[in-house]
Amino acid sequence: MKNNVELNLSNITTWGCGLGASAAWLTSIGELNPMLKILYPQQGVLNFESFIRREKFKDELIEAHNRDVSMDIEKAVQVFDPINPITKTKLMIAKNEKKIPDSLLFTW
Repeated sequence: MKNNVELNLSNITTWGCGLGASAAWLTSIGELNPMLKILYPQQGVLNFESFIRREKFKDELIEAHNRDVSMDIEKAVQVFDPINPITKTKLMIAKNEKKIPDSLLFTW
């Protein structure tokens, strides 16, 4: 995407709701980070551990990553910690390696 000269990289919109919000956030702190100015996800699902423990969307998250949905909560927390948006964000802040985009999270 970054190599497409016809694409206006200063005007990309990523929209997420539910689990899509975490995908949008992970994208914004990933390779597209230097080009992203602001992120407006509809719902902020930024802590996988939180909804795994509450068992809200736990099975959907596990299934989306082709894992066994019968795994217990502690195992799921451990497995998903490396890709947990909040974990990655905390690491990014600690290393001071990337900017955090301005954000406004819409929730209901």
